[in-house]
Amino acid sequence: MYKRQSADSGIIITVIFSILALVLIGGLALLCFTKAFGIVFLGNPRHQFKHQISEASFGQILPLYFITALIVAIGLFPNAFLTIVSKPLNLFIALDQNNTSTSIGGNSEILQMISFSFALLLVFTAIIFGIRQMVQRKHAISADETWGCGYTGETKKMQYTANSFARSYYKLFRFILLVFKKEKTVENVFPRHAEFESSPYDKIEKLLIDKPIQSIRFFMGKFTFLQNGRLQYYIIYGITFILAIIAIPLLYEKLLQLIEILKHL
Repeated sequence: MYKRQSADSGIIITVIFSILALVLIGGLALLCFTKAFGIVFLGNPRHQFKHQISEASFGQILPLYFITALIVAIGLFPNAFLTIVSKPLNLFIALDQNNTSTSIGGNSEILQMISFSFALLLVFTAIIFGIRQMVQRKHAISADETWGCGYTGETKKMQYTANSFARSYYKLFRFILLVFKKEKTVENVFPRHAEFESSPYDKIEKLLIDKPIQSIRFFMGKFTFLQNGRLQYYIIYGITFILAIIAIPLLYEKLLQLIEILKHL
């Protein structure tokens, strides 16, 4: 009974941390897509095209709709896709079909519940949106420019970035982040030019990835003299490699014979 309660507690803890991880990933995805949208669609044009820019034709966009529908279907019906994936998996891994089905059913039960809840959320959102559309039919809707807070730059599109979203995350994880800033402060009442650029740098990435890579590059840089661009040296390298491939098995065989002789002494 105690073991059963411990197992249930472990599952509950796993589900809680999984939900928290999904929430964090969703927030980070919001930041990434906000930045990507700002880079692609906002700000000043980065290149002047001589021809008119237009959206791709429906035939070119159609595969994207199929991919999106497949992603949504996998999210709503994970059991069906896990079963499909398990069949080719059994061709490479010797698994009992009954145990595999039981394992997939047990592991995907929680995912199916989450998917069912998400489907209800989609239906509820669609109903609310439909009611909103029906209510607003009798009201005139007008759109105007967003208030620019007195922004006097070249275009109002330049003021929308992901910095306001990222600030809260930055404060939470400040102890593991290094933020480099490049700024030209605003001067006078009507400034002509101002500049601000910030780039975060992960300390963990610096210690576990960048530092080892720099050490490896420094070590491998000691052998750059081997790649000197001279054809004669490359021919010598090839001949040396062939001789080594031939000589190493022979030396290994002679070494084994020597060991056998030493054993009989």
